[in-house]
Amino acid sequence: MSGVTGSNRITRDDFMGVVREYEQNILSKIEGYKGLKVSGSFNSDMSKNSFGDIDLIVHFETDMDKKDLKKFIIKQMLKHSEDLVLPFQSEKYKGRRYYNSGEIVTISYPQPQGSVQIDNIVALSDHEVEFKKHFLDLTAEKQGLLLGLVKIASQQEESIFTRLNIEPQELEDGEEYEFNLSSVELQLRAIKMKEVNGKLKTASKRVLWRSNDWSYVETILDCYDVAQPFEKLLSQVDKQVLDNRSRGRIVGLFCSMVSVKSGEVGTPKGARKEETRKKIQELLDNQH
Repeated sequence: MSGVTGSNRITRDDFMGVVREYEQNILSKIEGYKGLKVSGSFNSDMSKNSFGDIDLIVHFETDMDKKDLKKFIIKQMLKHSEDLVLPFQSEKYKGRRYYNSGEIVTISYPQPQGSVQIDNIVALSDHEVEFKKHFLDLTAEKQGLLLGLVKIASQQEESIFTRLNIEPQELEDGEEYEFNLSSVELQLRAIKMKEVNGKLKTASKRVLWRSNDWSYVETILDCYDVAQPFEKLLSQVDKQVLDNRSRGRIVGLFCSMVSVKSGEVGTPKGARKEETRKKIQELLDNQH
């Protein structure tokens, strides 16, 4: 049983048929709906034949902000019967019919093997759809590594702002520039650092610039061959990122993001996460 809904896994053979049916029966009936794109491990790992959920980036055109739009989507979904938008079966959320978190509305939907959890990742523009798809189609270990590489970009390259064609605001005393990547957007921040128990921590931050155009991310990372498998990309990072502070930040970000959840313990997915965490820790140990 999977996720917050307690639904069944779905096979690759059944996956797209359920997506098409879900779009026809649910999404297409919600005002403002423009289309969807499948994301996640269905795309990134073609060796997988079953999935714990269906990740969909759902595009809506509306004057509402995302918070109000999600409430509207939930209201429209709950108009359907419990035979279509199913009650959750998980112990924690048994009987609920939706879960609202971050950018996602989660429901349980019928499939040939019982039910399947569908995560509706809400987007408000074509740019945002493409940004989310690029990020979410990466494997967890690639996501974790790219987060770190983007984070250190302004320390690694003085000309980065010229290449991006952006003019950041002036820094205040004690601040430094830092890029931050998430599944939502790319930000340029002004941050202040402080040392806590021998480690540097962010003391304050303010956002100077933001974008959900993935081409900016590609520009920042164009000195790396990000299409390579994780291990080869990690080897490239080891050769190109030489200062110990940057290496430490990459490892810290990676290990905070790529964590083994309780449901992943003893699974191939959990084992892969442990393996990549060990490999990136070895990067930190290999000081220059």
